[in-house]
Amino acid sequence: HDEIERWENHLRQEEIALAKAEKHIVEDLALFDQFLDACNRSANDAAFRVDEESRKKDELVNEIKRLQKTLISYHNDQNHLTDILKQSRRYQQFLFKFAPKVRSQKEFLFSIN
Repeated sequence: HDEIERWENHLRQEEIALAKAEKHIVEDLALFDQFLDACNRSANDAAFRVDEESRKKDELVNEIKRLQKTLISYHNDQNHLTDILKQSRRYQQFLFKFAPKVRSQKEFLFSIN
C-alpha cells in the first residue's frame, strides 16, 4: 500500500513537472512568435527603406544626367557663339583693312551713322 502511494505521489510530481514544462514551452513559443513578428516588421521596414532610397538615388541619377545634358548643350552653344564671334572679328578686321582713313572701331561705328 505504501508503495502504491509512493508511486502515485511520484506520478503527481511528474505531472506537475510536465505541466510546468508545458507552460514554459507555451510561454517560450509566444516569445519566439513575438520575436519573429518583430523580425518580420524590421525586415519589411528595411525593404521599404531600401526601395525608397533606391527610388531617390534613381531620381538623383536622372537629375544629374539631365543637368549634364544641359551643361553640354550650354558648352556647345558657347563654342558656337565663340566661333561666330571669331568669324565676326576676322570679318571686321578684313573690313578695317579696306575702310578709308578709319583709325579705330569707334570711328568706324560713328562713320556708319
